[in-house]
Amino acid sequence: MLTCWGQFHKQDSLLNQYESRTAYYYLKPTLGLHWSYMTKQGDAGFTDADAFDLRNPRYGLVIGYRTNRVALEAGMTTFPIYTGHRFVIDPSFGIGSAVKVTYWQFPLQLQYTIWRLTKRLELNAVAGLAFNTELGDSFLPSTRRGTFSQINPDGSQTMIWSTVTTAYQKRFLSSTLGFSLNCQILKQFDVNLQVNRLFSNGGIVNQTAQLQQVGNPAIYNITTKAGAGGLSALLSLAYRFKTIKSYKLRDRQAY
Repeated sequence: MLTCWGQFHKQDSLLNQYESRTAYYYLKPTLGLHWSYMTKQGDAGFTDADAFDLRNPRYGLVIGYRTNRVALEAGMTTFPIYTGHRFVIDPSFGIGSAVKVTYWQFPLQLQYTIWRLTKRLELNAVAGLAFNTELGDSFLPSTRRGTFSQINPDGSQTMIWSTVTTAYQKRFLSSTLGFSLNCQILKQFDVNLQVNRLFSNGGIVNQTAQLQQVGNPAIYNITTKAGAGGLSALLSLAYRFKTIKSYKLRDRQAY
């Protein structure tokens, strides 16, 4: 009995000299929304685009590798950029134009755990860069002309001529800063909520409009610009498809 106890004690002593570390690869589909930021400069009468138009869905697929506190991710997601305007002639008559260009975004992100609330719940800081490209030719015409009209209560007619010119970049770079909350719900599955602030050149998608009311010599002009700048909220379910365990000899001063 003493001999067995001595062998077990010796094995425990050897195991205590090593520190185990776990890393894993994961795959996660993502789904969320992007709120665009845009600027406008023009004559009185123009207003911002409707807030609902500025929210656009995003989806994609990301692959990552995580160690104890650091994760590196790459993948492909959709990235919509929206710009537009409205022109109010009177409370019952308004016209507008909106354009949304959807890019494919290829992000490379680094996440670092800044607060481990529990063994399964952690808060991460996020930073990254992304290459954005519009795949294929866009169906958007560079210039559109239209005529809008309204019959007034007195029987008269109000008519507006509109000329809208749209220009956008085919590809561009953007950067990301944000936070993510990760919760392990099962042995191989995690739920992740990520909120990002995106940055880029402000003139990725530009729109210029010129309006004139028939019978009125005044011409109204506006220019709107939008970039990748804005907020994105992404929800994902990550699957740990490969786990790697390694062992490192502890510092002898620790035992």
